[in-house]
Amino acid sequence: MLSAFDFLHFIQKAESVSDEEMHWTFDVATGFVISVSETDADALAAAVEGRVIGRVEDGAAVEIRGLSV
Repeated sequence: MLSAFDFLHFIQKAESVSDEEMHWTFDVATGFVISVSETDADALAAAVEGRVIGRVEDGAAVEIRGLSV
């Protein structure tokens, strides 16, 4: 059986889908996200064995791993 990652990788390669389109279409690999104040982020991440993956800023796009979506 293919894992979800293997399946998505297969689709991307077979259909020549860009990284940006994969993020738009399949919400690739971000997982569970919670938004808290910047002052609380590190403490919460440590408490739940998570990590800080970003921050909210004024702008016109969402930046994910170097892609603007």
